[in-house]
Amino acid sequence: PHIPRQGHPLASPGKVPPERGCGRTRASQPRYTPLVRELNTQGLDTPRGYRVLRLLQGSIADANADLVVISTHASKSYRPSGAALRSLGYPEGLEPERLTPVFLLEPNELMGTYLLPEREDPATLVLRIPGRDNLRGDVDELEVYERGAWAVYSALAALELRDRGFARVASTVLGGQRGFDPRETLRVLMHHAQRWLEHSRYPRQVDLVLHEPEHLDVWA
Repeated sequence: PHIPRQGHPLASPGKVPPERGCGRTRASQPRYTPLVRELNTQGLDTPRGYRVLRLLQGSIADANADLVVISTHASKSYRPSGAALRSLGYPEGLEPERLTPVFLLEPNELMGTYLLPEREDPATLVLRIPGRDNLRGDVDELEVYERGAWAVYSALAALELRDRGFARVASTVLGGQRGFDPRETLRVLMHHAQRWLEHSRYPRQVDLVLHEPEHLDVWA
């Protein structure tokens, strides 16, 4: 789907509430890094002010954000790993006990969202989601992906209730290497990002970051 570019310059969103729980206050205007390429931008006028949703190409490690969201598998047999974790400095993955659960979808299962407490600047939220090829039985893969995206923004809402809000969030294409349809993943991610920008009091900007170039035609 195409996101229309806005003809007017980025409006000032006003004063950003201090990010209590993060130990710092961020500037309201986003900064740009030359290592990340902007593909498309949508401006949103909301009851809480002006918001921005951007589609970018690059590495999540180079995103300018207060919180980054990445994904990994949901297997109990292997440690969390993958391209996003490698880009953040975990070439061998990490031990599961280093993750703190925030919002889990099923009892006794790993699918859900976790904080990586050792990373504070930016904070890091990890979605554990099974790949399409790991789904068993008559399971709707799109429904699984929808639930994963919902878990991410439910976790952000839960953190806000703890007075931990984030003005700028950058997310990888969650589950981007796990076999899900790229057009559907983009649609789902855009839907949840827009709703969160419209209704939450903290965010000013959400960046959806594409690392692999093979699905560039879907995003541009």
